[in-house]
Amino acid sequence: MRIQNPLFRPFSRLNPLQTVDMAIASLEEGIQKRHPDTAALTRRVALSVKQKLKQNKTASDRCADIIRRGLSDHGYTSAVEMLLDLRRIRVQIEADLSDAARAAAQAAAVAPRRPSFSERAHRPLALTAWILTCAGILTAACTAIHYLYPSGLFLREVEIPALVGENIRNTIPEEENFALDITYQFHAEAPSGQILSQRPIAGMTRRVSARHPCTLSLTVSLGPEQVQVGDLCGMTKYQALTECRRLGLIPVLRKESGHPSGNVARTDPAAGEILARGSQITLYIGTATHVASVVIPNLVGNSEVGASGMLTSLGLRRGEVTYMESDAPVGSVIAQSVLSGTAVAAGTRVSIVVSRGKAG
Repeated sequence: MRIQNPLFRPFSRLNPLQTVDMAIASLEEGIQKRHPDTAALTRRVALSVKQKLKQNKTASDRCADIIRRGLSDHGYTSAVEMLLDLRRIRVQIEADLSDAARAAAQAAAVAPRRPSFSERAHRPLALTAWILTCAGILTAACTAIHYLYPSGLFLREVEIPALVGENIRNTIPEEENFALDITYQFHAEAPSGQILSQRPIAGMTRRVSARHPCTLSLTVSLGPEQVQVGDLCGMTKYQALTECRRLGLIPVLRKESGHPSGNVARTDPAAGEILARGSQITLYIGTATHVASVVIPNLVGNSEVGASGMLTSLGLRRGEVTYMESDAPVGSVIAQSVLSGTAVAAGTRVSIVVSRGKAG
């Protein structure tokens, strides 16, 4: 019976009502089995009830007489007597519990309920969860709007203006409606800055917003492409023709006497002039088969201007001028492409090297 009945287990947890019920059940079981020692039975039940009711003062006070009589040597004469007292006490404890429950319910109805520790601890978590939920909903809504309406929610309809033939410097479309994509190209007839073409064409309509303006592609003229005439004098006819084609010029050949046959005597326009690509240039080709020879003078030590004058006076042409650092005075000739004393044909090019002075 000690093993099966929680009333006699040292670590079992019973409330007062359960304790009295178990004591009643133990007595009833002892009576049914005709326990030989009534005093031992009542003493054991009384001791167990006392131990179980230590934490509940109200129940202990009500059971004090039963416990005292049960533990006394001259207490109960029979187990039935103790059983009747326990049943009476059980009714009183049950009434006490009902009154306590009603009083607690009335107090809870009158006084505001104080939130428990777990509820107070979960308030920040609930607020954080609410904020994150709202942020997620807002993000999802913005994402949906971005993909469902890529051009924006507030669209307005605009008409494409006619810009072909206008000058890009004087005609600027509205920046909030149009984004310009400009391509430049040379044009032989259109002046620089003139709009040659546009896409979309004028008169069409487009729906735009501040976030997504209409892209307007324009092709603008740079004017005629210009080239500088190089120094073709002294070149052979075929060399000069090749250079003219490279520059995009149209060569016109003319004969010039008194110069070596097959070589360019002069050009019109002269070297250094600026022409539009596709313009004509006249090449004067020498026809003389016998030309008097000229002795190359010593140009070293002369100034650049003086050396050029000497070559011109002898019927020679100055070739390429190169500048180099040296100890010679600045601007003086320090080398020449054809050695002095060499006999050459008139019109021969002679390149020179001019001093730039000492380094530093």
